[in-house]
This record gives sequence, C-alpha cells and structure tokens, in this order.
Amino acid sequence: MDKITNIENKKGFISIPFDSAVYNLIPHTIKIGDGFAGGTNDNLLVPHGLTETKLLRNMGYQDISSPFLKYYDWNNTIPFEHQKTTSDMLVFSDRAYVLNDMGTGKTLSVLYAIDYLIKQSLMKKVLIIAPLSTLTSVWEREIFRWTPHLDAVVLHGSKKKRRNLLAKPHDIYIINHDGVETIFPELIARTDIDTIVVDELTAYKNAQTLRWKTLNKLAPGKRVWGLTGNPTPQAPTDAYGQVRLITPSNIDKSFKLFQSKTMLQVSQFTWVPKKEANTVIHTAMQPAVRFKMEDCISLPPITYNDARIPITPKQTLVYNDIMRKLHYQYQHHEVTAANEGVKLSKLLQVACGFVYLTNSKGAIQIDNNNRIDALCDIIDASRRKLIVFLPFRHGIKLLNNELLKRKYDVAVIHGGVNKTARDKIYNDFQNSPSPKIIIAHPRTMAHGLTLTEANVVVWYSPSQSLEMYLQANARVRRPGQQYKQYIVHIQGCPVEERIYKRLTNKQTIQGALLEMFEDNTSV
Repeated sequence: MDKITNIENKKGFISIPFDSAVYNLIPHTIKIGDGFAGGTNDNLLVPHGLTETKLLRNMGYQDISSPFLKYYDWNNTIPFEHQKTTSDMLVFSDRAYVLNDMGTGKTLSVLYAIDYLIKQSLMKKVLIIAPLSTLTSVWEREIFRWTPHLDAVVLHGSKKKRRNLLAKPHDIYIINHDGVETIFPELIARTDIDTIVVDELTAYKNAQTLRWKTLNKLAPGKRVWGLTGNPTPQAPTDAYGQVRLITPSNIDKSFKLFQSKTMLQVSQFTWVPKKEANTVIHTAMQPAVRFKMEDCISLPPITYNDARIPITPKQTLVYNDIMRKLHYQYQHHEVTAANEGVKLSKLLQVACGFVYLTNSKGAIQIDNNNRIDALCDIIDASRRKLIVFLPFRHGIKLLNNELLKRKYDVAVIHGGVNKTARDKIYNDFQNSPSPKIIIAHPRTMAHGLTLTEANVVVWYSPSQSLEMYLQANARVRRPGQQYKQYIVHIQGCPVEERIYKRLTNKQTIQGALLEMFEDNTSV
C-alpha cells in the first residue's frame, strides 16, 4: 500500500475510475483499489504525458488536463495567457494554424511548444521557414533570448554554404521561403527533421508556384505549423494554397470548387466574397487559434493622418497627360483588371517625382519639392525615430539623396541591400542612437520585425498591397511600444487618395483605377 501511495503522489500521474480499455492500452498504468478488477472502489493511475493525454481524450476523457500547461516551466519566463493557449494547441496538434494578430508573440508561443516537445523527446529537429528579413533579426534572436539551450542556425548564403550549415548538427534550422528549393535534395534527405514551422504562411497561398510545390513535397509525414495574422489578405481564395499544404483533408482538391464556395463572379474579371466565405475558411483552417491584438496586449492608441500635399505644376501636367491616355484606353477596353496595377503604378511614380522609362532601366525626374518639404516638416516634428515607406527603388534613391543633402540621419533598405546590412540597420535602429530614419521598400520590412523605437510611419507613396500595408504598419505597433503611434499618408493626387481610403478600410486595391474611370473622377 505504501508503494501505491507513493505512486499516487508522484508527479506525472492522474487518477481515473477503472477502465479496462485504458488499463490494457496505456503502458505503465497502475490499478489501485480493493484488489478486484472492476470493483466499485477501483481506480487507475495513468501516466500524465502528452501521448497518454491524447489517447485518453480520444477515448472520451475530454476533461483530462494538459500536461504541458501543468508541468512545463516556461524557461523561467512569464508568458501571456494567450501565449499559453497558443502553445498548448500546438503541442497537441501535428498540423495547425496560428492566426494570432501581428505583435501578439506568435514566435515565442512556437518556441515554447518546440522546447517542450524536444525536452519530452517527441520532436527531433525543426525547420523554420520565414521571410528573409526575419531569419536573424526575429527567429535567431528570439531563440537565443528565450531558449538559449536550443542550438539554431540560419541557412543563408550560397548553395554550398547552406549545404554545409545544414550538414552540421543543430536543433533548429532557419531558412527563407525560396531557400527551400535551393537545397531541397539535402532537406528531404534529412529524415530527422520532423517538424516544419512556416512563418507568414500566406507566402504559400498560390498552389501553382514552385515555392508551394517544393514545400508540398517536403511536408508529408512531418509535423507542420503555419503562422499568419491575416490568412486572406486579398481574397477568400488566398486560403486555398495554405490549407492544401497543411490540412489537405479539410479541403477539396479543386481550386475552382473552393472558389465557387467562397466567391461570387459578378463580371468576366471580377469576383466578390460570398457571405459564407469566412465560415468555409474557418472550417478548413482547423485546428487553429486566433487572438486579436486588442484582446491580448494593451498598447497606446494609433492614429491615421492624411497629409494632403499638392503635387507641383510639372507633376500635374504629367499626371493629367497620363490620365487622359489611360481614360482613352479604358474607353477602348485596353485597361482591364489584368493590367490595372501597371497603369496605376505610373501615376504613383509621378506623385513621387519620377517616371520609369518604358523598355529601359532609366527614369525621368520630375520636380517634387512640395512632397519632400512636407516630409521634412514631419521628421522635424517627430521627437522619436521614424520610418518612411516608399514602394519604388528609384524613388527611395531620390528621396535618400535629398534627405542626406539636408543633413538627416538616414538608412535605406530595399531589395538590393543584402541581409547582413539589413540586420545591422534593424539592430542599430532599435538599439543605437543612429540612424533616426529608415527609408524602406515596404516589402523588405513587412514581417515580424520589432521597430518600436519609432512611433511614426510615413507612407511617402501608398502600397498596392493591403497585406503589405498592414504588416509594415505593425512594425511599430508591437509589445514594448510606449508611445502613441501615427501613420501618416502623404497624398497629392486623386489616385493616392482613393488607394489610401481603401487601405484604411482594409479593402483590396484591385479595381481602384477602374472605379475612378467608372465614377468619372479620374482627371
């Protein structure tokens, strides 16, 4: 009896009424009671591990508590309740979605789950697939900060370098989305990598891309978790590729069938979401957890300001000339949903002070002093650091030159800036006095980064992607932000005003130019 008492008091066991199926199925289960199998006083002491808990819940014991929540020490940190819930869902799910808002600590929630499963010998090696900008500045840094006993390496550089890094023993391997194809044979040969974490899962929304097809070959037989704060940034059909990758049994194989369930075709090129689209997507993206920022973390408020700055006379001449030509093309059905984005881009370039030349790499510069002066006024009024987003590389170059002439402390990030240089800029911006200003293409800073040393974001020109706009703004709206945030939209022409209105209403940009022609508000 003393032996039984010691077992009953031992950490890691739970007591349930005698159940012969449990007794015969789960190893190391111990019967205690009056000595007669099935007696009225009989109980079972069942090991309270993750595997045993899953079995018990599958057998109808739904009230069995989570061993993860009961025994995990959180590495001597104090997580938020929503992080506990998120991590707990992950440890119980081989395939799952984390749909928590940007800034709610998805990265750390995943690391808690990984740490627990590795300690329980239920996970071997992990491959984390993430945007290039977050490999070092988010994932590697957070692993070192919160789970330093886990050995992580970033697989970046030449193909040879990536192969060599992968060949060395580590707990966690971190790679960018398109890097998977680069060393795919070596990755698929690593049978000890049994877990894949896909950060910014929307990168796999299109099941026709090489990126998607490559990962879909790597994923079978592995635990796969997908992370995104916005699974359908452009349309309900964005969920299709993500679900086909992670929980394919939850969805029809036919994209057309999924499209017909979630969207309604109203014209040859136009589809609109059905009322039931969210229900269809919610059912398909399971198991999942979703927490909104405002339900988890208290942050200072955010304000959106429109800075209406007239374009110069030279810009007006060029802008109106392009608009008249586009209106003519529209009347002759030459401006369609398929090419609208390219046409729209020309108008946005003019508002920024230049136009790319057709069939060449050059550009024509146009007087843009009004907008530059307005930006300088905003910078001068800001007590803290500031981020300027501009979705054209040539525009970034022009603006950087102007700000340097005026002696501003500026750093630049675009697709041509290598990863090492980017990481240094991010680190210096967040942890050093210099630089005070970053001018960036929004695509390079759209995911995961914490840049709370800034509380002002200026859109020098609007993004044509709602997802990119929301993600870029979120760089300053994250845990650790102590100041009210300001999102400033510089606008000087009708097309910019129309785009910003759609972005702030969380609407897609597709159709904005066509809508202007239909409303006769284009010129």
